This record gives sequence, structure tokens and C-alpha cells, in this order.
Amino acid sequence: MAPPIVAIEDAAEPSRLQALPNLLPCRIHHDGPMAPISEYWSPTQTKDGSNVAYFRGRRLEGTVVSLPHDFDGVLVQPRAQQQPVAAIESQDSGPQTEKMHVTAHFDKVMVWSHGALPDKTADPYLRGINEWLQVAAQVRRARRRL
Repeated sequence: MAPPIVAIEDAAEPSRLQALPNLLPCRIHHDGPMAPISEYWSPTQTKDGSNVAYFRGRRLEGTVVSLPHDFDGVLVQPRAQQQPVAAIESQDSGPQTEKMHVTAHFDKVMVWSHGALPDKTADPYLRGINEWLQVAAQVRRARRRL
């Protein structure tokens, strides 16, 4: 069997950092250093319980999507790999396994939409999350039967 293309390493630490990922209805074309997020991103919860934020002057409304109790969401980052030059030259041309490490865990995701709450039937992020969870549940059931 070929080695995996991506391997996720989760350090078994007693203190797991919890996060709440935010899915924004935009694309950000930036891959460099980040300014302190708290200066630019400060979502609030209104008196009626709705979630509101502003991004570049545009009002966003958000809804929380909870993962099923037996799912664990993880945020990952690539792990820097140091290999000697001789080891790189001696490897065959097969695919390399990229190692990722877990930086945080989550059990909820905040999905944002422009000016109104995301629509469960039309919002691509909500639909994608729900479809992904259905596929993942089927894969888990199939693995249990093996």
C-alpha cells in the first residue's frame, strides 16, 4: 500500500486548545504574517441572541453549527520537515507524505453570511458542512463493519 499523502499528528496533551472556526463569505488572498485579529474581528451577540460582525465595513450575521457528539474537528498546520540533502536525493520520485500537526480542536463552527443568517438550503458553507458530515458518517459506519 502506498504511503498517505497527508498525515495528521495529534500530540496527546492533557490540555487541548479549543477553537471556534469562522467561515466567512469571502476569499482572502494573503499568506504572510497576520496582524492581531482582535483589532479587526470582533463578533458580538445581540440581545436577541443573533451573532453579528463587520468585515471591511460589511455586516455579517452568523449561525453556529455543532458537530455530532462523536466527531472531533481539528485545525492543522504543516509541520516543517528537515531532511538532509543526501536523504532527499536518494528518495524515489513517489509522492511525499506531508505531515500536519493539530493546533486546536473544535466541536462547533460559526458560519457567516452577508446581512442575513445563512440559509441552510442555499449557503454553500452550510451545505458543504452538512454534506461532509453525512459522507464522514457513512465512512465511519463502513469502517466499523470491516
